[in-house]
Amino acid sequence: IVLNYKKEAKKVDFQPVYDQVQMNSLEAIGKAQTNIEARLLPVKGDAISKVLSISASPKVKISEIFTGEVRISGEVEFCVLYLCEDGGNRVMRYSAQFTDKITSDAIYGECKPFLKVAVPSVEVIAVSGDEIRLSAVVESTLYCDDKREVKFLVGGEGAHFNHDEMAFDELICRGGDNATTSATLQNSVLTSVLTCEHKVAVLDAIALPGTVKVSGIIYTDICGETEDGLLGSYRLETPFTREIEAHNTETGDKVYVCVSATGRQTDNEESVEIEYDMQFEFSVYRTKTVTVASDAFSPEKELLITAQSEQISICYPPLYASDRVDGSITLSEDMAVADNILSVGSVKSEIVSAVSYDGEVLVEGVVTGNIIYYSAEAESENSVAVEIPFSLKERFDGVTDKYEVAVDYVVSSLSPKLRRGNEIDIRASLFLTVCCKKRVTVGVITEITEGEEREKCDCAFTVHVVREGESLWKIAKALGVSVEEIRAQNKGLGEVIYPGERIIIYRCNC
Repeated sequence: IVLNYKKEAKKVDFQPVYDQVQMNSLEAIGKAQTNIEARLLPVKGDAISKVLSISASPKVKISEIFTGEVRISGEVEFCVLYLCEDGGNRVMRYSAQFTDKITSDAIYGECKPFLKVAVPSVEVIAVSGDEIRLSAVVESTLYCDDKREVKFLVGGEGAHFNHDEMAFDELICRGGDNATTSATLQNSVLTSVLTCEHKVAVLDAIALPGTVKVSGIIYTDICGETEDGLLGSYRLETPFTREIEAHNTETGDKVYVCVSATGRQTDNEESVEIEYDMQFEFSVYRTKTVTVASDAFSPEKELLITAQSEQISICYPPLYASDRVDGSITLSEDMAVADNILSVGSVKSEIVSAVSYDGEVLVEGVVTGNIIYYSAEAESENSVAVEIPFSLKERFDGVTDKYEVAVDYVVSSLSPKLRRGNEIDIRASLFLTVCCKKRVTVGVITEITEGEEREKCDCAFTVHVVREGESLWKIAKALGVSVEEIRAQNKGLGEVIYPGERIIIYRCNC
């Protein structure tokens, strides 16, 4: 049976259509570790007996930006709580200034990077009666918005196109704000305040129409001296909520925020008042989806396709979680037996690793600090270093082992409990901000032109038997007809085709 028939075909000129989008992602593009040493001298007439606690608070800013390089400057305020030979508690402070630079190919003159700063380690190098030598490592991580313009083929006339969905993140806005708040410690038995350590835990950050709303808690650990000459401590918790103007934001956008606070205290006979200066920095991203042409063919001519690969980062909204770490320490035999816990200082944490898998994030790290206690037998104040390793699992729906994980963390409290004279149980509370990012590589067509005439099939009809792994698009491309025409001529085809199915295409001689 000859099934030739003729039908007038309308020829359409080949006219490809392109589009372009801007893709953004927040990236850690460089890091600097600056080692700083300081020499602290006590007040004239004081002789140092022992160091009870040390801490280092950094303040770092970007001073200059060049192509490929960011220069930073800052200072570290060292604070040492020590015991004099006469039994008095004293504090020494010293600010050490420094400069450093961070290099990266991702740095350019008009980029707007920001810093996250931490002090992973601070230690005593040497102690004598008239000086203390300290060392601290300041880790400055530079974050920047990776901005790329991506051109891609959408479709057009005169050819058949296969389409895919491509998701990407777009920066909606970036901004900052300053605020002040205060807190009061009532009925304090402290005769003088020696140290105040401030930490900020972000509990949530959400986008609303035209605003960003951030909530959290400022934790302040206050250490001072009581009437009997011993140390005493208090903890203040100051909740805060701040709504910041943010242009073009919508409910459901992803917010990344950095909050810091510095405090100034005023103490009197019955209370301690603290004024906080708060700084907020935020970036808001939105995930968008576009339709791109992933492949194309023309029944008339060969098509010359130019494609390129793009690596796209898609971030999950940050997960805010709290957890608990339990542990214990045993005083060594050469240490005085503990009778009473007086204070806790220099509490911090270090994240060793963070990985995702099967809807969970595993965070491993260590909590450190100093516990100051009183020994009746030795009639003295003493301190012992705490180091508690931990492993925490946090539920994070949707993530797999293909995701990159970054964790910000705050140890809100470290609570010791004396079990025996030489054994102390430790419980630490942590607030975690977990950010997961998926990187995918997609191919986009950036240019397409017509080539040579395509060899035409003179058969009146073609019978194609579906093979393993074939898609309807691949069959259409091979036969030189559209997917829609295949379905129109083969009414029995389902949404999924299977090996062994027969597809018949009838042609006209034009």
